[in-house]
Amino acid sequence: MQQVLRRLDSAQRWVLQPLFVVLVIAGGFIGAQKLSARRTPPPRKADAVYAPLVEVAAVSVGRHGIVVRGNGELAARTRIGLVAQVGGEVIAMHPELRAGGRFRAGELLLKLEPREYELSLAHAEADIAAAETGLQEVLARAAAAQAEWRALQGAQPAPPLVVLEPQVAEARAR
Repeated sequence: MQQVLRRLDSAQRWVLQPLFVVLVIAGGFIGAQKLSARRTPPPRKADAVYAPLVEVAAVSVGRHGIVVRGNGELAARTRIGLVAQVGGEVIAMHPELRAGGRFRAGELLLKLEPREYELSLAHAEADIAAAETGLQEVLARAAAAQAEWRALQGAQPAPPLVVLEPQVAEARAR
């Protein structure tokens, strides 16, 4: 068809093209009319009446048990963690100190054998006394070194290693 239209001159083209478009549209319209005339309407069904799904029960006043089934996670309102600061044998324990147990703030939960604690305390006090003695000794040596430096060097400032400043700092840290 395109080749035929190419051969025609432009005046004929202006007349034939719109005529061809009108013929195609008219043919489509007539074909649609014939197809819709052949159509049969769908069969009608009667409207169904549905009864509501309701159960009726007689109610009576009284005490009744209710069973509730469910699942989920049960969690404690408050959790505690016990951390021992000293070692020792447990000689007494609160009866509610178990999973799910209850107790109030300030209640005694565990009681330890006091001998190990007292022994640890005595060792700590001895370590403190030894550290204080070491500090006094280092301070005395530092004072002697400072006096020696002044006797030999006069007013010149003493170097930190001569007057034992690192040793004094270490002894104070202990």
